[in-house]
Amino acid sequence: MHTDLNDLHDEIGAYDPDRAGHRGRLRLAQMLVRAAIGLAAEVAEATGDRHAQAYWVDHARVLAGADHGFLDRSFNLDEWIERLEGADE
Repeated sequence: MHTDLNDLHDEIGAYDPDRAGHRGRLRLAQMLVRAAIGLAAEVAEATGDRHAQAYWVDHARVLAGADHGFLDRSFNLDEWIERLEGADE
């Protein structure tokens, strides 16, 4: 789930809000969220803050996408993107 910050920099540089569309906007939002989660996870691990890991990092992972590995059915960005793809058909 980790987003490489260099890849994110490239995506932001290439982002054109006039051409992105709804799915493109959500995909960029998802990359930004995943980058934030990755940075927060690094801090939680480095400081040994298990509370922050369990109650912020892990919860954010569930909302960011379906690849979190937790048994959870919360609505997430992957599902939202899929709904938009279905609406386009």
